[in-house]
Amino acid sequence: TVAVCASALVALTLTPMLASRFLRQTPKEGPIFRFLERGLVALESGYERLLHGALRHRIVTVLLAGVTVFGGCYVASTLPLNYFTKDDLSEAQVNVKLPIGTPLAVTDRALHQMEEIVRQHPYVRAVFATAGDQRQHQPHKAKLDVLLLPKDQRSIPIDTTFEELRKSILAGVSGLESVTVSHPEYASSSGEGYSEIMYGIEGPSLERLAFYAQQIEARMKADPAFRDVRSSWETGRPEVRLDVDRGRAADVGVSSIALGRTLRTLLAGEKVGSFEDAGERYDVRVQVLPEYRDDPAKLDLIRVRSLRGDLVPITNAAAVRVAEGPVQVQRHNRARMIRLYANTATGASLSELVRKLRGFAEEVGIAPPYALVPGGQAESGIEAARDLVFALGLAMVSIYMILASLFNSITHPFTIMLSAP
Repeated sequence: TVAVCASALVALTLTPMLASRFLRQTPKEGPIFRFLERGLVALESGYERLLHGALRHRIVTVLLAGVTVFGGCYVASTLPLNYFTKDDLSEAQVNVKLPIGTPLAVTDRALHQMEEIVRQHPYVRAVFATAGDQRQHQPHKAKLDVLLLPKDQRSIPIDTTFEELRKSILAGVSGLESVTVSHPEYASSSGEGYSEIMYGIEGPSLERLAFYAQQIEARMKADPAFRDVRSSWETGRPEVRLDVDRGRAADVGVSSIALGRTLRTLLAGEKVGSFEDAGERYDVRVQVLPEYRDDPAKLDLIRVRSLRGDLVPITNAAAVRVAEGPVQVQRHNRARMIRLYANTATGASLSELVRKLRGFAEEVGIAPPYALVPGGQAESGIEAARDLVFALGLAMVSIYMILASLFNSITHPFTIMLSAP
């Protein structure tokens, strides 16, 4: 008992001493805190009144939310859209095409004129010019790689510089069929040069595809929102066509395979062996002399070995004629295709021009088995939108599963998720 009393006496003695060390809380709220606090309190009370009003008028609230969501989607669909930004690389690429059949010397002279015009621009630092296309053997094409001043040393956008170079070249050089001034080719991964718009027309008939491409290309060139409009369809290259008369060929005992093999050997040449001389190996090719293979009128002298072993003149089995054909025929998904290329003018958006291009396709009457298929940035944008929709759907399913497991209900997750609009 004495010990308990002693402990109580010590506690009562120390209590005032400990209490004297307690910190006292003195509010130090400044004017900014009080201003924000009043704003938050007003927001909270306003939200409470709005929530009570929404619960009292549930049908109106749901209708208003639906109109807001669908109205926002409609407004978003009318806004200009670009799938990718155009980076300013301080470089430009000029692609020029002259009429088919233009000699390389003429292309080179035009290229020198363009080079002098481009060098006069105040933003141009260096120019590297190339005449002819070595990969496809097209002497009527030329390319200029232009190096511009750094971005911080230029006061106007690079698109405006492109437009100035385009106008200067068209005004200073005559005889050009098309001029394209855009970003360098390596800015695109398609391998077909940089173009913001790249659409293809697919179908079975090459003549019909050419008709559709020419009609759409003419409409695109008439619209000032399109720039650098061009097509992959090029015709006018002379070619020798062999029309086989199968009935006559069967009478003389000549097959179409023998005709093709004979022409390939005599005109294109065929390797039949090789020999070595002084440590060097040389191929032996069988081919007629240039004065015979370069003159279509002398093709009548060709003889083809028949199945009976006789030499039959080629004119007894086929008709040889000189015509014009396309420079190249592109294919996609095992179908013939002609591509259309273009860039956007200053102030125009890619989504707007894509809608116009699809409208042009409907005007010219493109219908199955022909189709207008996207490529380049348009194709990438469509794939990105499809992936975004899939990711959004997957996220909604995941959120529902998590909420269902948390609330142990299959209806409460819908209530929570449908309140988002």
